Formats: sequence, structure tokens, C-alpha cells
Amino acid sequence: MDFKKLMLISAGVFVVVVVIFVVFLKPSGEDISPITKEAQKMVKNNQKDEAIHSLLENEKKLDRQGKTLLKELKVEFYPIYLEKAEKAFNDEEYIVALERYKKVLTVIPSGTDPKPVEDNIKELEELADEILKAQEDYNQYMDTFKITIKNSNTLLSDFRSMLDQMEVGSISASDFVSHFKSEVDSSNTITNRLDSALAVSNKKLLDVHKEVVNMASAQHDLILTSLTLNDENKAQLLGKFRTQYLSLKQEQIILIQKLNDFAEKNHLEKVKIEQDENETTIPSTEKEHDTIEPTKKTDKATESLDESVSSENKADRPTEETSEQPEEKQE
Repeated sequence: MDFKKLMLISAGVFVVVVVIFVVFLKPSGEDISPITKEAQKMVKNNQKDEAIHSLLENEKKLDRQGKTLLKELKVEFYPIYLEKAEKAFNDEEYIVALERYKKVLTVIPSGTDPKPVEDNIKELEELADEILKAQEDYNQYMDTFKITIKNSNTLLSDFRSMLDQMEVGSISASDFVSHFKSEVDSSNTITNRLDSALAVSNKKLLDVHKEVVNMASAQHDLILTSLTLNDENKAQLLGKFRTQYLSLKQEQIILIQKLNDFAEKNHLEKVKIEQDENETTIPSTEKEHDTIEPTKKTDKATESLDESVSSENKADRPTEETSEQPEEKQE
């Protein structure tokens, strides 16, 4: 009996030893999951950002070594992500800051209070809602504004070209009047289309819109006044027309800058107005040319907007400019 008891005890001890070996002393390389192996490889190749991203995506599936690695990476990346989020916030890039603070929340080390980050996220989410609403209103209004500026530039380019042709004697006063009689409907359409933007809910945009309506009305009045041109009043009216043309182009610049300021103040992405070129000088046969001084440009989006103010198609330029022949290449 003693022998049998001894054998049973020995067998029990053997089983315990095997279990301990399997659970605790098994070679470490065999219990590493593919996710952990891949993350370790990324860290070794100095791809820690990719490694922590992979581990966070699979956090619930991680083995013991994967969890340990993730814990180490969180300690390393928490201050890095936090610094980037704070920089975006200080730069007033609130949408970017919101996404970065959310990223910070995923790497907060154990023992670190998440409440400050959570409070920032809550504040930014409320601000983001306001920004997104303002962006929607702005984008909707810019659809109307882009069409207005495009059609206005086409009409004013034609008007300036006809003035130049009058001054060099290429056309008569009656030709000028006859031409712009046919443009009255087009000019009126520019003003009428602005009614579609009256539903804009943003007060600041509505204030700008009122000025756009005034500009379009002044432009239409200029076309109507041009129909009174004749040989007797030609000398007097041509100078007046050029002054009014210049005033309208300057008003375009002011309105564009106001919309740029609105976008910047509300942290919006600016809408671009694509044009062919940026011409700030009004061609004239006179010795002195009136010029429109361009406003300062704050970024590429502003550049694109400002280009729309006075860009003209080369085909619309006066005959004395387009008649110049290019120099022949020397052999």
C-alpha cells in the first residue's frame, strides 16, 4: 500500500511539474501572437507610430507581451500626441485639434487622469459643430458669389475693351451703344440671380451679400448709363466710365477680402475661385494708367480668390495690345 501511495504521489508531482512547465516555462517565442510579432518588428525598424496604431486596433486581442509593449509605447507617445493637439488648439485649428485630442485619449498611460483631455474634447466638439455649420453656410453662399464674380468680370472685361476701342477710334459711339443694348439683359441677370442667396442664415454673410447686391446694381446702372453715350458727350463720359469701372473692380477686391476674413475668423476652409490670370492694371491709351492695388494675400486660398478680381481673357484685350506681333527667332 505504501508503494502504491508513493506511486500516486509521484504521478501527481509529475503532473504538477508538467503543468508548471507548460504554463510558465514554455519558450517565450512560441506564445507570441502574430500581432505582437509584427509590432515588435515595427519597433525594431523604428516604425513605432505604426506599431502603436496596430496594437491599439487589436488591443482586445493582445497577448501578455503585446499588452506590455503597448503600455510602453503609450508612455512614450502620450506627451508627443498631447503636444501636437495643444499646438493645433493654440493655432486655432480646432477641427484638427479635436481629432488630435481624441488620439491622445487612446494613449493615456495607466495612472494618468484622462479628465483634462476629455474636457478639451467636449469643448472642441461643441465648437466643431459651430464651425461646420458656418462652413456649410459659407460654401453655399460662395456658390452664388463665384458665379456673380465670374459673370461680372466677363461683363466688365467687355466694357473696358469697348472703352479702349472707342478711344483709339476702332468703333463709334453708336457702335458702343448698340453693343451694350444687347448686354442689358445679361447685366440684369447678374443682379436677379443674387436673390437666391437671400435665404442665407448667417448674419455676417448676409451683410456681405447686401454689399454684393449694391455692387451688382451699380454695375447694371453703369451699363444703362452707357446707352446715353453720343458724339457730343463722349469726351466727358469716357473718363466717368473709367472711374466707375475702377470703382467696381476695387469693390470686388473689398468683398473678396471680407469673405476671406469671414473664413479666417471662423476657422473655415476657403473656397477657391479659379481664374486664368491676375491682372491688376487697367489697359488704357492714356499716358497714365489707373491701377487696382491688390490686397495682401494670407495663403494660397486667398491667392486664388484675389486672382478672380481682375483676371481677364487675353482675347478681350484692346486691339492695340493684341495687334503686336511676336519677335521672330533669330537664326
